[in-house]
Amino acid sequence: MKDKLLFGTIGLLVGIVAMQWMMPSTQATTPTQPVGVVVAAAGDAVLCIDGSIWIFFNHDHWEQNAQIPIPVADVQIFSWVSGSEYFLIDKNGDQWQLSGFGWQNNGQPPVGPVATEQSTWGKVKSKFGGK
Repeated sequence: MKDKLLFGTIGLLVGIVAMQWMMPSTQATTPTQPVGVVVAAAGDAVLCIDGSIWIFFNHDHWEQNAQIPIPVADVQIFSWVSGSEYFLIDKNGDQWQLSGFGWQNNGQPPVGPVATEQSTWGKVKSKFGGK
């Protein structure tokens, strides 16, 4: 019984040593932003969970380009035009714009409800005076 235990233990140790020698060695890399934290993307720009905007600069590397002025949870739409010009629409419907002058709240766009009433041929004729 002791011999079986001894040989079993030696076999296990030899197996562990052989696995250590044969396993390929690798190095783990630490991902940098924006990997794993992106909440929106537009063109070459991404919006991250911490409110930072990153851009894929010269199709070579990532650079942090801006920081949004509102919490990310309040952002409904994220848009990138070109260079450093970004647009946000928040939950209140306000449009935010980043240009050379910094972030600016432009307020709500002048939009209203769309009419859903169907026009009949009689209504169209009476509106335009047709015969």
